[in-house]
Amino acid sequence: MMEQKFTKEDIVEIFDLEDGVIFLEPCEVFNDGILGVTDDKKHLVYGYSTLLSSLAESYEKEYYELSKGDECGPGCEPDFYSDAAEWIDYNTVRSLPYMEEEHRPIIIYELERK
Repeated sequence: MMEQKFTKEDIVEIFDLEDGVIFLEPCEVFNDGILGVTDDKKHLVYGYSTLLSSLAESYEKEYYELSKGDECGPGCEPDFYSDAAEWIDYNTVRSLPYMEEEHRPIIIYELERK
């Protein structure tokens, strides 16, 4: 069974969001990371680990589509999770303070259970 993907419009409708709510882009990747919304309906709440997984999966899919299954040899496959973490930390987390405060997204870091 395929997991349902939500568009930006779906999420606005489901949560009855206020105008101006900021979505992390690209939505087709990062919407999977939405955990919910604040009770004032002004801020989307994302889970860091889900954002990381979604972006890493996107990188991996793109990598194999571009390489068309070509073998590059042992140890040459990129570390998709490290690349995704670096991108999210540098391009997304660092940009939050520069976004409009009233509608800025919130990213939470979930506890890791052992």
